[in-house]
Amino acid sequence: MSTKVKVYGVDVSTADIQLMTEPGSPWRATAATDPANVGAIVARMAIAAGAGVTTPQKLTIPASLITQDALRQGGVTNMDQLRTALPELKTPNIVSAPWIPQIQPGS
Repeated sequence: MSTKVKVYGVDVSTADIQLMTEPGSPWRATAATDPANVGAIVARMAIAAGAGVTTPQKLTIPASLITQDALRQGGVTNMDQLRTALPELKTPNIVSAPWIPQIQPGS
């Protein structure tokens, strides 16, 4: 792999984590949300909308910066480990109500 070109991206998956942490990988960082968390938010919105609750027309799901160094130092090799290392990837308060199940990715 090239040592001159540094790679920065968006999105993350177990395959991405494995590529980022390979020896000599130029992939230094990615900004991402947890795709499973996004799905959980969409499911909560659908449940709320189906119950007649007004849901936001637009919302922002905060992304996290995931660096090659942090992955290597934390021994992170997959999405489950990433969710543990970066708990801010879970956003149970985005579109929530006490009666909506709080099932989170990785639980």
